[in-house]
Amino acid sequence: MGNFRIVLDCSNNRYVNDEAICQSIVAMLQRVGIQARLDTVPFGRFLQRGANKEYQFWMLGWTPGNFDITNPGRELLGEGSFNRGGFSDPDMNQLLEQIGVETDQPKRQELARAYWTRFRELLPMIPLHQEPQMFGVRDTVAEFQMRVNEDLELRGVRMRAR
Repeated sequence: MGNFRIVLDCSNNRYVNDEAICQSIVAMLQRVGIQARLDTVPFGRFLQRGANKEYQFWMLGWTPGNFDITNPGRELLGEGSFNRGGFSDPDMNQLLEQIGVETDQPKRQELARAYWTRFRELLPMIPLHQEPQMFGVRDTVAEFQMRVNEDLELRGVRMRAR
């Protein structure tokens, strides 16, 4: 493996500690004998280079706007614009199509389980971590409710009367 070389491309100003995370990844790859090198750029340039398909190995964060399996499935591993590696698996594509139209929740969950089983078999991307949301609240806030997915809706915030 000592002759295996790879460049990890990362942003350096988009996520909390994005450059430090990528430095750690490179160090771990080097520990197992992979000659890894890190290339970091500001997020705007990172997106531009990614759209030009300049990367072979990169870190990208993703939060689906609807918190549904169909969003990352389509955008990252299907026909979406962030499938920068051109990954395609007919079985996963078919499952995703079925999930997108299935309204019976138990059937939909079974399809989703099958999708993630296939994902684990092929491992087309490596999920590294879930970045937590952090919020600071002043003493003028009387109530602050977060959803379980760490999404904040303003209707869950109440201010104290002055």
